[in-house]
Amino acid sequence: MIQTDGALNRVTPKKLEVAKQQFAPLLKRLPKHRIAILIGGNSKHYTIQKQDITHLLEILQQMPESGFMVTASRRTPPELITYLQHGLKSLPGVFFWDGEGENPYFGFLAHADHIIVTTDS
Repeated sequence: MIQTDGALNRVTPKKLEVAKQQFAPLLKRLPKHRIAILIGGNSKHYTIQKQDITHLLEILQQMPESGFMVTASRRTPPELITYLQHGLKSLPGVFFWDGEGENPYFGFLAHADHIIVTTDS
């Protein structure tokens, strides 16, 4: 029997260190307290709702001094991505990866003080 402390994944200390250096210039303008926000999407067992995004935005509004590094899944409905982007505009320190260029996922993890992951991600 093999016991794990978490789900198996591709995250390693080496990947995080490389990504931290690689994405530092992209994220340098964000406040030092940084939160990675990983938004999933619809699956067989879960459907992300507008109210889920609304609740998340309400929480983030209470942390205006934080920097937010946000990415959405290919499964996130486009209308919810638009709604999320609109809701984030009032916050001063946001980097929203729009799918263009190299995926900063490991960079987000490496620079994050905290990580918020939606149920479906």
